[in-house]
Amino acid sequence: MERPLKLHFIPYLASGHMIPLGDIATMFASRGQHVTVITTPSNVQSLTKSLSSAAPSLLRFHTVDFPSQQVGLPEGIESMSSTTDPTTTWKIHNGAILLKEPIEDFIENDPPDCIISDSAYQWANDLSHKLQIPNLTFNGLSLFTVSLVESLVTNNLLHSDTNSDSDSSSFVVPNFPHCITLCGKPPKVISKFLKVMLETVLKSKALIINNFTELDGEECIQHYEKTTGHKVWHLGPTSLIRRQIQEKAERGKEGDVHVHECLSWLDSERVNSVLYICFGSINYFSDKQLYEMACAIEASGHPFIWVVPEKKGKEDESEEEKEKWLPRDSKRETLERWVW
Repeated sequence: MERPLKLHFIPYLASGHMIPLGDIATMFASRGQHVTVITTPSNVQSLTKSLSSAAPSLLRFHTVDFPSQQVGLPEGIESMSSTTDPTTTWKIHNGAILLKEPIEDFIENDPPDCIISDSAYQWANDLSHKLQIPNLTFNGLSLFTVSLVESLVTNNLLHSDTNSDSDSSSFVVPNFPHCITLCGKPPKVISKFLKVMLETVLKSKALIINNFTELDGEECIQHYEKTTGHKVWHLGPTSLIRRQIQEKAERGKEGDVHVHECLSWLDSERVNSVLYICFGSINYFSDKQLYEMACAIEASGHPFIWVVPEKKGKEDESEEEKEKWLPRDSKRETLERWVW
């Protein structure tokens, strides 16, 4: 009988990364593998709360101290979900990168059979190479998006440090299985992040995606593997490991709309008729962008749920002030659902 695999998971310090990778860790442990999730003390608490009540005993945590003093943050602020302030967000990111040394020390003293790390950690590939073990990378993006980034990088369609952000000419993404038109190149700071992310992914043994093949599409998977020579595994939706509705609803931050209210409304709509729109809990758009999206969603004619995060400093505004970007001729009943 083969012995269980020993797996070390290293999630990035943001809910959209930690929660699905925690679910994947639970999936492996539920199949008899010895799993260790490496993160900081505050994030262990939130992850433990988010994990399925059926989380197996083979799943354990190892904590490394977050370098609060080094990055100038108070104790306990260790996740992107703790703030919407750009300065604090950048400090948390710097703190996450500084976890390299203590995590490497732990892994070198307790080598696993495989490392599963977030693509934000470039050093994980070097560590796995040093220990002569495989490293799988995880990314919260769909393969469709990763493939799109690969096409942009390959065709030199991302901004570099030497050019400005002023180029806003629209273009069709070349060498891609779908006709996708972008209104311009991503900003330099995003372009740099995307390049690093793709480089880290392609240096790893394989990519793990929290999605399913039917949504990404077989043509996208074939395109990615053919153009990159890189293996990808679809393991999602990872939330399915949570059997109870309440367990699914309690993942991440608590929303303003109660789960039963949301489900009751969904049950009143036709099957496969509702659009779900969400850009994550830490992505914020200008009123102009929200207005354009609202017009497009309304024009679709479909009932929908749109998750719009509340902007920092706007908590005390009235509902009318918060929604001043809505199209003037729109009714709340027409724009079926807004979730804050």
